Amino acid sequence: MPNVFFFRNPPFLINPRTGRPRYGRIFLIFLAVAAIGFALPKIVTSIYKQHNSQASIAQHDMAAIVQGLAEYKRDNGNYPNAEQGLLALVLKPARGPAANNWRIGGYVDRLPHDPWGHSYQYRIDETGQNYQVFSYGPAGPDAGDDNNDSLIFAR
Repeated sequence: MPNVFFFRNPPFLINPRTGRPRYGRIFLIFLAVAAIGFALPKIVTSIYKQHNSQASIAQHDMAAIVQGLAEYKRDNGNYPNAEQGLLALVLKPARGPAANNWRIGGYVDRLPHDPWGHSYQYRIDETGQNYQVFSYGPAGPDAGDDNNDSLIFAR
């Protein structure tokens, strides 16, 4: 009988009494390898979709914040400064540039947290014309500004 294995007479696949292959075990090993082969792509895909859906939720939230910032600028002539931050979209600013035409009820219903439980961040340059709304992503603020997982919406 020819040896079909890469090593000589593996004890777990050969019946010690008869010396013949245990086809039942060979079949079970084949089934286990096939099941892993079918399940692994589905598991990897579901993990990817979960991360992708969290990123799309963050992008949706940031788009709503950006729209609120545009409406704030339309009503008040400028974006909130760094001190006022995104809170100026919900509550009328008490400091900084006056928001004389601030809309009652605010510009967004609430300031959401990103899907990873952190606050969205807001930066504005010295000219007051260019800003960034961003999330630090799954790594969180501890990862720092050079975090590759952060999601940025810049204007």
